[in-house]
Amino acid sequence: FPHGWVYDKALCAPDGMIENGSLQFGEEFLVQLSQLSPEFQPVVGFYKELRQAIGITGETAARVRKLLAGLERSSDPEQFGTLLQLLFLIAQDGHYRPIGPGKFRGARIHKNKQRLQAVYKYIVENYHRKITLEEIASYASMNKTAFCLFFKKATNESFVAYLNVFRLQMACTMLTRSSKNISEICYAVGFTDIPYFNRAFKQRYGVSPTQYRASMRNAPQAEGQGI
Repeated sequence: FPHGWVYDKALCAPDGMIENGSLQFGEEFLVQLSQLSPEFQPVVGFYKELRQAIGITGETAARVRKLLAGLERSSDPEQFGTLLQLLFLIAQDGHYRPIGPGKFRGARIHKNKQRLQAVYKYIVENYHRKITLEEIASYASMNKTAFCLFFKKATNESFVAYLNVFRLQMACTMLTRSSKNISEICYAVGFTDIPYFNRAFKQRYGVSPTQYRASMRNAPQAEGQGI
């Protein structure tokens, strides 16, 4: 699914260090895995049902991080065994959260990958300000109607809905990692109306931005870490 890395001093450690581990595999791998043994069917089913990336949290994150770190030093047979451990661990422990604004499907992404990646990059770089449909369509070298159809087909969401969810996710990051107040965060992620921002946030996450920040600060440290 489209993704990008963003460096923001307000969101990162004082030394600027950022560490992230990721694991990607295609549906063909899952098909082959399901053919190895009936015991793999529940795990394969779990990953086939996913429609977006997931971030690993809590104690599971620490265990996954340790397994990932050991992959580079392992032989091929050991790597396969470790991969199976990872897949079972993530599927069975349940300590994960969806990440990424939309529900992406590989076949659709592949066909227009470069254009969609460019659009996503544009969002990452400009989400903090107003982005009109005319502007993003022009950036993608399409007229507005064609762009809306293209984006909806690729992501199952309208561009406006996708952009708002991305902004809300950035707001979650700021609420957790920065000391900015709610109104500052509202404007920093591209919303121009504080009441609307609060309503949109609560509609998506079930709590207000203030409640979300409080819950994150009161949560055990391990729960705030993820992969």
